[in-house]
Amino acid sequence: MAYTGAAGAWSWYTNLELLDARNELNLRKLQRRADEVLTASVDHKVGAWKWGASLQLVSERFDNAANTQRLPGYGTLDLHARYTVNKDWSVALRLNNVGDKFYETAYSYNQPGRAAYVTLNWAPQQ
Repeated sequence: MAYTGAAGAWSWYTNLELLDARNELNLRKLQRRADEVLTASVDHKVGAWKWGASLQLVSERFDNAANTQRLPGYGTLDLHARYTVNKDWSVALRLNNVGDKFYETAYSYNQPGRAAYVTLNWAPQQ
């Protein structure tokens, strides 16, 4: 289920995945597939600035086909901002995993902690 909307300077997006992925032969859960995943984002535009936040919540899942190794659920929050310099140039700032959450998408495969990015974008308009 997905929903996108906008009102004035605000825009938002939400997506909820509800899944029960199983092996049809043994009815075990498929590995690394969460039953519930919620993704949501909100943005606000003011003049040349656009800023917002994104949230992802993932329920626990199994890492192996035997369903013996559990991976815990997790949630991450990202912040972003973009400044449009002119019709061709913009500067973007992004702070991923604001809470510095430790999580694994696969057993012993740690994901990055908090990370900041600055991007200069050039997209020539005709």
